[in-house]
Amino acid sequence: MASDTSLSQLFPPSEIDGVPSVVHDELASDENIAWIGGPDRWGLFRATPFLLILVVAIGYLTYLGAASDSSPWQYLLWTQSAQSGTDAMILPGLVAGYLVILALAMRDPRGRWTYVVTDRRLLTFYKGRKLRELGADRVDRLKVLKGIEGRLRDIGDVVWSRGGGGGVGEGAERGPDQGRRGFRGMRQPDQWKTRLLAWATALEAVAADDAAAFVRRAATRDPDAPSDNAGARRLVNRKFGFEITLPERWVGRIGLQERAPFRILGLEMPFKQIKQSSNEPLHNPPESWNFITVAGRSGLKFKVNVKQGPPVATFEASRNKVGKSLIDADGDWRCGPLSGYRVDYLYLDKMHCRFAMLSGDGFHMLANITLPPDQTEDLLPAVDAIFDSIRANDRPGIQIGMPDQSANRRDLPT
Repeated sequence: MASDTSLSQLFPPSEIDGVPSVVHDELASDENIAWIGGPDRWGLFRATPFLLILVVAIGYLTYLGAASDSSPWQYLLWTQSAQSGTDAMILPGLVAGYLVILALAMRDPRGRWTYVVTDRRLLTFYKGRKLRELGADRVDRLKVLKGIEGRLRDIGDVVWSRGGGGGVGEGAERGPDQGRRGFRGMRQPDQWKTRLLAWATALEAVAADDAAAFVRRAATRDPDAPSDNAGARRLVNRKFGFEITLPERWVGRIGLQERAPFRILGLEMPFKQIKQSSNEPLHNPPESWNFITVAGRSGLKFKVNVKQGPPVATFEASRNKVGKSLIDADGDWRCGPLSGYRVDYLYLDKMHCRFAMLSGDGFHMLANITLPPDQTEDLLPAVDAIFDSIRANDRPGIQIGMPDQSANRRDLPT
């Protein structure tokens, strides 16, 4: 099993002692830091173009001064004295603006940026607030970007996207990272890309072991006893009166979404769009939610949507739709207070998929699960245990999805 200590061994020593309060507040109580640091001192240094401008300007003044039989500085002073009124302020203004831009480009970025690698995700902080987040399932998109200056010093950006979007909870705005979402200004960026890929592979093993432990605990737990939170994350849906339990270290999102009319210039289109009024990490669920999404590296996808009304598809229709790719089906499937059906099938002759429809009192739950072929044996029992964990819940005041807060393991590994 890939432990938290082995995760920290993939990285160099952390550059920051302790955990800043802004990072501490963002992490779940059981989330561990494998590495914390920031960009290289000159990692975000973008002064080279401005230095080149200075060299070209001095060269040009030297050429003009030689033609007038004077030094560059004498020629510059003569040019300035020959001007009057507002024209005399143009050159000093250009020089002042140039110096301001040069000073901004040469600022030390380490006081403004903090990068964090945990046992669940990558995080970037800017001036005391979380800016970006990425899960291990999307690390395969990492790229190394170097400019001419970066190639000379072997410093570059290890990014997962450029431009709008590209990360969990990100908007389309460019932001202070100038559209390069990731760890910017890293010395030896190719080595950092290799480290992060190894980190994601190690987390895949952690997720498989966590799923197996979740299955073992589910098998020994008394179904009539109050469920405990050891190694599990209990998510309570107060609106529809049920609870579901997931492995505690699975990473995902939970929130409230709805289908709303799509409008262009005030005109309602004949199709709808999904709008999210809340979208939070699993360890911090909102008071009301109707969707859960979990994504794992190599293709794991676990999606649950809860909607009002009766089921929207019959068992026969769902089974017939997959046709020859059908693996297994249960038309009388019961999970606690919910009842319905499930259909397991192969997608592209390799991915094990499950489509499930469960209904309760005035609502239905729609589940779509995709399991990669090399993890099906490890993860399918955990998926079954998740659905077996569904219970009716009508207890007021219960804490929603919060793990045991008694032990806080956010400190850096030793």
